[in-house]
Amino acid sequence: MSQIKTQRMGRLLAAGTKDKIDEVIDALATLNALHFIEYDGSDEGFNLGTPKDESEMVGKRLTKLRSAASIVDYNGPKSPVAAEKVRSELDGALSDAVDVLLEKSTRLDTVENSLSSLREEESIMGLLSSIDLDVELLSGYSTLNTFVGTISGGSSDIESQIIDAGIEGLFFQGTINGSKVVAVFAKSERSNDIQSILNQSGFQAINIPEGITGNPKKLIEEIKSEINKLSSEQSSIVKDIESWSDEFGSSLACG
Repeated sequence: MSQIKTQRMGRLLAAGTKDKIDEVIDALATLNALHFIEYDGSDEGFNLGTPKDESEMVGKRLTKLRSAASIVDYNGPKSPVAAEKVRSELDGALSDAVDVLLEKSTRLDTVENSLSSLREEESIMGLLSSIDLDVELLSGYSTLNTFVGTISGGSSDIESQIIDAGIEGLFFQGTINGSKVVAVFAKSERSNDIQSILNQSGFQAINIPEGITGNPKKLIEEIKSEINKLSSEQSSIVKDIESWSDEFGSSLACG
């Protein structure tokens, strides 16, 4: 048998003078027995009114509160809280605290995105370090094409095929953590031949980051330092958000 029980409901249409509308709304809210629906204009002679001046402010505040609620885990108060206290907190401490929380959340997103990019960059630099060439030398030529990536076949086979095909160029290879990395430099008109040879060995191109110069090994040290710095900031922000939840969670639930 279903544990859900239906409850009888009716429809209420209230009409009155505009100067009493605020009192009516407060009374209806106190009853906590009405479910408001969007008015579809089906009742002749009744149209939607104009929002009050403060409605925009209330809407923005509600949006902020909902954003805050989506960020933190919180529990409601253990006992009923007076409406006057809730309104006071909404107008004062909670409003300011929500602004602080949203700022911290925005910064946390930025930090986490930066960490993701840096870790990807660290992985790429790790692969490039095996061929011991400065990053700026791996791209940017007008008459040469460069192919930098990992292979599943043998690097010696690739070098032999390039020589047998009479292709002039430079070939570099290295291995790191089981990954075989190659870099091939050849004239642009032989690009298709090089690509065909590499594809036979399961070549997967490495996306060389733009605007980065220097030795990959040294760059890894710099990247790790930045990762450690941002990771520390990330942990600090997470703790701040948890503390925020402990301090303002119940107020947010009431709001």
